[in-house]
Amino acid sequence: MLLEIAERELKGVFHLAGGTRVSRYHFALQIANKFELDGDLIIPSRMAEMRWIAKRPKDSSLDVSKASRYLREKPYDLDKALEILNEEIYNRVGLKSIRLTAKEVREKWRNGSIL
Repeated sequence: MLLEIAERELKGVFHLAGGTRVSRYHFALQIANKFELDGDLIIPSRMAEMRWIAKRPKDSSLDVSKASRYLREKPYDLDKALEILNEEIYNRVGLKSIRLTAKEVREKWRNGSIL
């Protein structure tokens, strides 16, 4: 999307992000589900419980409607984005799953499969 904006010399502010508005918690759950990880390990929490030094908004989603209207390459919904990520991991590293044992990681590192 960024390349298209530059190539077409589009003007103005474009918020570039995924097309699905989702909470941080549900985002983590969808990642766990896509990569067959244990979603039970993801613990929901409230912003008030966090001890961050800097304040953060409860909703940090971006309005991508302008990008959706003007760009040929539209923001992906979360399912499609995770599917593409899964394919990239598989094609780049040759994994069927993102889960690896420490032994598998060391082996792939030694033979240059993981850069």
